[in-house]
Amino acid sequence: MKKAKKGLIAVFVIGATIFLSGVGVLIYAIVAGFSPVRILLDESVTYQAFDGFGASGAWTFQLIGRNDVNANEAARLLYSDEGLMFNTLRYNIGAGTVEVDDERLFPERKTESFFIAERFTGDKAAFKDPNNFDFEGRDQNAMNVLRAAIATGNVKHIELFSTSPHYLLPANGKGAATKPHENNLPAENYEAYADYLLTIAGYFFRTYGAEIEISLSPVNEPQWSWGGNEEQAHNQEGCHFDPVPLGEFYDVFMRKLKEYNATNGTNIKPDLFDSGTFTADALSNAFSSGHFRDYIKEFEKYDWFDELEHISVHSYHADDMINVRKNFVKYAEDHFANKQIHMSEVCLMLDGTDRSIDMGLKSADLMLKDLTELGASRWCWWTAIAELEFEDGLIYFDKKDLKRNKPIEFVTTKRYFCFAQFTRYIKEGVRVKSKTKFDDTNWDEIGSCAFKNEDGTVALVVINYANRSRKLRLPSGYEVVEASCTDASRNIESISDFGKLSKKSVTTFVLKKIG
Repeated sequence: MKKAKKGLIAVFVIGATIFLSGVGVLIYAIVAGFSPVRILLDESVTYQAFDGFGASGAWTFQLIGRNDVNANEAARLLYSDEGLMFNTLRYNIGAGTVEVDDERLFPERKTESFFIAERFTGDKAAFKDPNNFDFEGRDQNAMNVLRAAIATGNVKHIELFSTSPHYLLPANGKGAATKPHENNLPAENYEAYADYLLTIAGYFFRTYGAEIEISLSPVNEPQWSWGGNEEQAHNQEGCHFDPVPLGEFYDVFMRKLKEYNATNGTNIKPDLFDSGTFTADALSNAFSSGHFRDYIKEFEKYDWFDELEHISVHSYHADDMINVRKNFVKYAEDHFANKQIHMSEVCLMLDGTDRSIDMGLKSADLMLKDLTELGASRWCWWTAIAELEFEDGLIYFDKKDLKRNKPIEFVTTKRYFCFAQFTRYIKEGVRVKSKTKFDDTNWDEIGSCAFKNEDGTVALVVINYANRSRKLRLPSGYEVVEASCTDASRNIESISDFGKLSKKSVTTFVLKKIG
């Protein structure tokens, strides 16, 4: 009987403990839910320098740019003061696959190259002769959008990137390898490929370099398969590199880049290495024959690695995972602490076109995590413009409008407006410390970041993920210069009530110190 009583007492104690714990949790949740969210701001604690936002023109600039009206409207929505105010444009250097019979590639993803293939007779010196390139007639649809974007006056960075060498250079003469994970660029063509890229980058520098920084990324997402059947080739141009060959190619490229800049008086910046992800294992070997760390281990063998100002990565497969970003930052501190991190590509890789505030918040949260946990110094989305029914665009179009050759009525979703809450207000500057009262819990469901702009103002972005409004207490000692909100019913709408966060919203406050 004594044992039975002790057992009953133990059960009672455990039950009471659970009950009281549950009551405590409930009380805490109620307090956290009804207490004001207090934002703490400390400008003396600084993090990464920041220089802008952007997106890629692949693959749709070559479709949109057929019509000047459409090119100008796209540029207005993406780059002007009335739009997202992007200052970075990622321009795809095509591999010329429109000239190649390869049924694996989607027709709209086959690209036009500036290089005139008919001029190539086997002498690889042809790739460094500007007379063999047509910069006024080739790829002009994409160039029309680029020129319209530059006309807004906001573009400060053109990031040239290549997904595949020109089709004359790979081993199989195509824009994607015959087998998955095959190194498709022979070592004897490394110099010719570098010459090809630098001749193109040189044109951009001579044309725009006086006002705009020109950078060049020769390899995009080297880990992925980029070869084999239609599914494995991902229906687009791509070139896989194992870690050792990529290090060897970069060694050639960096040497040629230095020589080109010195000889031509240019200042083309290297942009390496556009890693497909920064997760610890870079996915399984089913998708990659080399992990992120394997590539860095190879790069560390070369002197040029120490000279790099930044490392470019893509945020695929990191989603909203804070620990993945923290682990990467720790790794970066051990191996390249002196380099900035550029997040140069990401999208959500989903079907459909979700126009809801939930998708807007999901996308904004990804950006927020990269800015705060990853410490990105530049942040770029993947596809600036997409066809409807693909969940990877910032503005969308109906392909039927192109067939009718009529002005496009571009579609914007909540992602576009949630992004604008960041991109319109965060300028070149530095991230400073912002913290909410309940940062160590998930009860308040609030996220924030703050950047001090060059004009001395602080752009504070606050995300309320919860399906309820919250009272807000802004940092003391500041006045609100400007404030706007995007939620289910509003799009970057000016607000005057600074004491409230609407449910499921992204709100931006531009603050200025009093006195």
